[in-house]
Amino acid sequence: MVFAGIAVLALGGLVLVLVLGRFGPGRGRVTAAPAAAATLQPAPGQAATPAGSGPAPSQPAASGPAGPAQAIVSFGAPASERCPAGAALSFVSVSWTTANATAVSLSVDGPARFADGPPNGSTVLPFACANAQHSYTLTTSGPSGPPATRTVVVRRG
Repeated sequence: MVFAGIAVLALGGLVLVLVLGRFGPGRGRVTAAPAAAATLQPAPGQAATPAGSGPAPSQPAASGPAGPAQAIVSFGAPASERCPAGAALSFVSVSWTTANATAVSLSVDGPARFADGPPNGSTVLPFACANAQHSYTLTTSGPSGPPATRTVVVRRG
């Protein structure tokens, strides 16, 4: 009985060593290869949205709060969206490029965060056809400088 208990403890320790060796500090981190597609992750409590692809995220050099300012280099969307006849919902493609940011958040028609994404990317966002227009806001985040924010307005065409 004692031998069986020791064997179980030894086996458990071996499994722990293998798991820590594979997923421990410095291992098991996800990094984007240069050709990887950008994918949005929904904000907590939000439903996932279809994601497009875009340029690979860039990782700026780590810097402190006094580092270079975060900036939105570009944030684009079409000026108008044509809803299919009788459709309640359509989708708008948006794309962005930032500098000195490590992530972005997107909101639709207000300050509530709709989705999070990489510093450079693209995706599709919902456009409720019952409304004449929607505003889409991109906000950067990162270790240096204050966040940058930019809003684009898309009208129903």
